[in-house]
Order: sequence, then C-alpha cells, then structure tokens
Amino acid sequence: MSQFKYRPEIDGLRAIAVLPVVLFHANLGFTGGYVGVDVFFVISGYLISALILKEMEAKTFSMGNFWERRIRRIFPAALAMVAVTIIAAWFLLLPSQSIVFGRSVWAQAVMLANVRFWRNSGYFSGEAETNPLLHTWSLAVEEQFYVVFPIALFILVRYWRKLLLPSVIVMIILSLAAAVVMMSRDSMAAFFLLPFRAWELLAGTLLAVLPMTFMPKKGAVREILGWLGLGLILWPVFAYQKDTSFPGFTAIPPVLGAALVIFSNGGEAGLNTIGKLLTNRFLRFIGAISYSLYLWHWPVMAFVRYVSPHDLTPAQGVLTIAASFVLGILSWRFVERPFRNRDFLPGRNRIFVIAGALTAAVVAIGFCFQFIDRGLRFRFDDHILAIADGDVDRGGMKSVISQKRLDRGELTRLGALDVPAKLMIIGDSHALASSGALDRICAEKGVGLFAAMAPAQPPFVDTWSTHVKREKGVNFIETALKLAKEKGVTDLLLVARWTLYTRNDHHSIGDTYFICDDELTATDQQSAETVFRRGFERTLATAREAGIRLWVMREVPGQDVDVPRSLGIRTHLGMETASFHRTEEDYRELTTFADALFEEFAGPDLQILDPSPLLIDESGQYYPAGRNGRAMYFDDDHLSDYGAELIREVFVPFINAAQASSEL
Repeated sequence: MSQFKYRPEIDGLRAIAVLPVVLFHANLGFTGGYVGVDVFFVISGYLISALILKEMEAKTFSMGNFWERRIRRIFPAALAMVAVTIIAAWFLLLPSQSIVFGRSVWAQAVMLANVRFWRNSGYFSGEAETNPLLHTWSLAVEEQFYVVFPIALFILVRYWRKLLLPSVIVMIILSLAAAVVMMSRDSMAAFFLLPFRAWELLAGTLLAVLPMTFMPKKGAVREILGWLGLGLILWPVFAYQKDTSFPGFTAIPPVLGAALVIFSNGGEAGLNTIGKLLTNRFLRFIGAISYSLYLWHWPVMAFVRYVSPHDLTPAQGVLTIAASFVLGILSWRFVERPFRNRDFLPGRNRIFVIAGALTAAVVAIGFCFQFIDRGLRFRFDDHILAIADGDVDRGGMKSVISQKRLDRGELTRLGALDVPAKLMIIGDSHALASSGALDRICAEKGVGLFAAMAPAQPPFVDTWSTHVKREKGVNFIETALKLAKEKGVTDLLLVARWTLYTRNDHHSIGDTYFICDDELTATDQQSAETVFRRGFERTLATAREAGIRLWVMREVPGQDVDVPRSLGIRTHLGMETASFHRTEEDYRELTTFADALFEEFAGPDLQILDPSPLLIDESGQYYPAGRNGRAMYFDDDHLSDYGAELIREVFVPFINAAQASSEL
C-alpha cells in the first residue's frame, strides 16, 4: 500500500474520529468518544508513512522538507489557538491555575505536553478538565514519534529494506506489550507517553508498508472488512466509559477498526460501501476541519467548565460545540489553508526561523505565568485573592507521616510538646486537613497529641483502600496502634472521609478507593460496607483490649465544586455563588451508613464527634462553601486551614478527656 494518493474516504474517517471526541468532551452521551484520538493516530501513521515512503522511493526525501511540511501543517493553527488561550487565561485564570497553565504553555511549545500531564494529572481528573491545553498531549505524542520515526524508516529502507515489514510488526508488538504491562503499573504513563502509544501510529505505518499483493481483491471480503472496521470504531465509542481501563488491550478495537477501514479501501479495486459513505460531502468537510476543530473545542469547553460551578449541562455542551465549529472553520480557512501553501512565506529557512522565534516567545510567556508574582497575582483584587488562596491554605497537610518513621517508632507530635501526650489521631487526608486546628487548640490548652495520618488510608485494623497496596495499608494502622499502646495513649480519635471507602465518592475518574481486607476486595458499595463494618469492629476490639477509648469524627460535609477556584472566579466575574453549599439532605444521605454504624456502637468506649453543626452559617444555611469572603475548603472536600479553624470546638470533648485522665 505504499502508493500514495489523495484518499477522500480518509477525510471522512477523520470526521468519525473527531466527532466522538468533541461530543464526549461536551458530555453529550458518547461515553467512549475519547477513542477517536486513537483513530487519529492510525490515520496519521498511515498518511505520513506513505508519504515518506513515496519520497524515499523517488529519492526526494529530506528531513528538512519533512519538517517544513509538519510546521506548516501543525504549527500555525496550534499557535493561533495557544495565543487566544493565553489572552483568555490572562483574564480568567486565578493564580494557582495560572501557574499550572504556564507549565502547560511551555510544555506544549517544546512538544512535551504529554510528559507534563503524565507527571501532574490524569486525563479525567478535575484539574485536567479545566486545563485549556490538556488536549495538546496527543500532538506531543505525534511530534515525538516523527522526530525519531523518519530516521528509523530511512535507515531501514536504505540498508535493510527486506526487514522493513517485520521490523514494523515487531515494534507494534513490543509497544503494545509494553502498554499492557504498564497499565498495571502506571496507567497514566500508558495513556500519555509515546513508547506505549507508538504501536497505534505504527499500525498506520504497517498499512503503508504492506505490499500491494496483500490487498483484498474480492468485493465481499472488502465489504466485510469495511463494516467490521467501522463497527470496531463505533462500539467502544458507546460501550467504553471514563473508568474503562484504557489504553492497553482496550485500545485494540478502535485501532484495528481504523486500520481495517483504511485497508479495505486501498488498492485499485475502488471503494467499498463504507468508503463511499465516508466520502459524503458533510463528512469530508468535517474531516477537512478536524484538526482545527480538535484544537479549539477543548479550550472552549475547559474555560466554560472553569467558570461554571458544575460540569457542562446539555445546553452548555451544544453551545460549546457550536462555538468550537465556528472557531475551527475560521482557523481552517484563514490559518491552516494559507500556511500549507508553500507560496505563502516561501523559504524553508525562513519558516524554521519564524517557528523557532515564536516557539521561544511562547515558552517565555509560559514562564511568565508560572514564575512571575506567584501566578501573576497582580491581576486580581485582594478580596479575590483571599478566596483563591484557599487552595494553598493547607496548614495541616504537612503532618503526613511515612511508614519508615513509624517503623522507627516515631509518631508526629502536635499540640504542647513539653508535656506527655495521652491523645492520638489516626486518619487519612481529612484528618490531615483538620489537624492544624487540632494542633493549635491542644497547644493552647497545654495538651500533647500524637498523630499518624496518611492520604487514602482507612484508619481500621487489617484494611486498606484499593488506591494503595495491601502491605502499606495494613502495616500503617498496625504499627500506629502498636505505638499508641506502647506510648500510653488513653484516647484515640479516628478521622476520615468515610464515604470514600464505601462509595468511592471521588472526582478523579479511574482511581478507586474502596475498602478491602483479606476476606474481600470491595468492588461496589454493598461489598465495601461489609468490609467497612468488619474493619471498624476489629479496630474497636483492638482499642478495648489495649485499654484505649475510641473516638470517631463524622465526615466533614464536602462540596461538589472546587471551592477556591469556583468561588474566586465567579466572584471576580460578578456571578452567582449562593448555590455553592451542601444541603442537609444530601449530606445525611451520603453519610447514612457510617453514621448509623458509629451510633450502633456508641457508648463509654466509643465517643462520636460531629463537626457539621459548626459548618452552618449565621443565616442558618447548611454547609456553605465559603464564609466571610474566604474559602472553607482547599478543594471540593478537604477543609482549608481557615475552614478547619471553624470546627475547632468539635475537638474540645476529646481534649478534655486527656485533661481528665491526667488529673487521675
């Protein structure tokens, strides 16, 4: 299939790739629409490889010409999108998000966006969904591939032509195998990084290097392959979900489907039914603008998400798609098409110099967002900054302790450091978030306190969450309780986000936090509640045997928005914020199981603390997200240090217990 000519059905296939991606991001029901990116990889691998092979066979290939074409094809439209995004970010992004954005700006400019997002966020996480340059990860994967691949292809064609086909097959197998293995070790690396995505581009290369004799001649075979290919693309578009394990094996259907559509329409036999459908004028037009549409749809949707309290509504989804099409068409007509013509800004060196200078300028702008005045804070009034700073108001989070310290017999000391500690707190990140206030009130009252706190750690004996390894979870609690007994602790407080372990109530799609023990690995709410009860009963029994009175704190009412960001930007824009609160009904329904379990065992050796009444504001509104012009949370569910200070009185009975025991 190395013969290269314009194939109109591939423009139609581009439309089949881009539309699910856009509709998925708009929350309009295409739950697996993200596989459209994989279809793009196959198309890109085929077209670029076929063109390179054609030029190599004609002995006209050069890396200079190749990269001039890539720059003309990719750079101008991407630069236009980034420039407009930077302007919008100047007016909209709060300081913390500006720092994150700045990193994304320079990373995409130097073709490292995929590495940046792998190291700092997941594709489906809350932070990622409001980052207007998240989608540039796929462009970085392609450009990294084309830095290395043409050289490898040139060497194979020049010196080992007979090894070209088997070499491509071996590379596909190795890359796919690596992706499958990496999915169990670092799924975000498998998602974002080139070594684990290269096989998808190479699948397109394979089509380009296959001899023409491989092409199906019979019409029935071509029809079957065409329909099968389209089905393999569309099935995951509707069947996959955000939490589907992806890529790895699950990327095979869309990749194979795209390859079959291209393969079954190649050669001299003409187009099959699918090929003819794909040459429909509408689909070919969508395919023609697909690159610009892909570039513009995500920033539009990300900024709308950023200023909205919740995810896109159907109406917002439709409007953002309409806006994306308008911007995409304008970009295609006035940016893409002119620059592809070599008569526009003629001269390869001229193109390289301009592209290099503009890249350096974009990198410099990214550094400005990242490093100047902690995210260009001078853009905002002080009262906006007071709200926005809630996301860095994490005074207690520094008290996390490692297993190594526990193994050495160490515990974190809080409160008064010059008196023996009789109290102890064990818990997860919710315990960490509230520990700053507990530390201060203990210090004021002259009470010492031990602490053993770590994220995603249910504070029950012989349990762990699916987010951490068994050994880490079990050893953490076992060692902490052993040290509590050795150090003469009389009262032990457990603080956690209880619903995280029974309902997997978390916004980072793809991660799970269900509670587990050696009898059962929970996979749903019912099984998690069974394990939760067992773990709690074991913990209560262990405390009783050690002569330690147990205390539990009910879960802090969380919010369903990123509080500092949503309150800050909407206040800045003069938009409504009164709806940012958790209702009493929602909170009680969410925490019913854990609350009922604690009440069932409440008594002299199990005391319950309830922070929720302290989070009702002066007007009687239940659980607002902010108070007195400040954010009460540093994200959607963790109390900021300011918020923790509002519930400090909940700890008084616990502290009084220590003072009472010291008087005996």
